[in-house]
Amino acid sequence: MCAIFGVFHARKAAELCVIGLHANQQRAMDYTGIVSSDGAYLYRERGAGLARQVFSDEKILTRLHGLDALGHIRYPTVSDEATRDNIQPIVGIYNGKQIAIAHNGNITNVKELKERFPDIRCSTSLDTEYILRLIETQCTGNIEDDIARVCLFLKGSYALGILLPDRMIAVRDPRGNRPLSIGMSNGSYF
Repeated sequence: MCAIFGVFHARKAAELCVIGLHANQQRAMDYTGIVSSDGAYLYRERGAGLARQVFSDEKILTRLHGLDALGHIRYPTVSDEATRDNIQPIVGIYNGKQIAIAHNGNITNVKELKERFPDIRCSTSLDTEYILRLIETQCTGNIEDDIARVCLFLKGSYALGILLPDRMIAVRDPRGNRPLSIGMSNGSYF
């Protein structure tokens, strides 16, 4: 199991993201990562352990600038190498801008997707990275349409959090098998 938590348009977004991840800590305890946005750039910090352990140093939180943050806690359910590169959110480039993605779930047809799109290369063993690389290669400049098109290729259960410098997008699989809630408080979205 894993959990994702997003904060959009809130002061101290990274700190609020840590609190949200901590509240979901029962879902995963092995790895924690957060990507934040200041409206122009994305900043990434990650490590092994609980959210409050990984982000206990104020210097780390200070490096996570901005009003938006996307976090992920992970408990690996399939075998993979426990490397720093396999800690989400994963960061890439979409239409010349940074993009980050965090994923809860399992994509069951990655092998078929690799056969269909043989030019896509990944540096991790995460199915999350494969989703990101598909979004990058399917780029038309309309991120919402591109994500919708990529989701048509995916089989399995998933919830996705996607952060760009100027927006956050949440996606749930068509069957709604993975939990995804959206709330609002004082003009901020969670």
